[in-house]
Amino acid sequence: MKQEQLVDNDLIKRVLEGDSNAFKLIISKTQGLVIQIIYKMVNNREDREDLAQEVYFKVYNKLSSFQFNSKLST
Repeated sequence: MKQEQLVDNDLIKRVLEGDSNAFKLIISKTQGLVIQIIYKMVNNREDREDLAQEVYFKVYNKLSSFQFNSKLST
């Protein structure tokens, strides 16, 4: 398992244990990719911001079903 995936796995476990700072780190680590993808799909700035928030809301709510078989960015 690569170092990056080990870090992702640790962050996910910490979030699931209630560590809100770990989720902040996940956001910080992935926001560039999320913004880049949304930017390519949506022209309106406010809509992009809303979509980014929705992405992280869904990630947080589905994190307990993460399989730990891939990188978090997938």
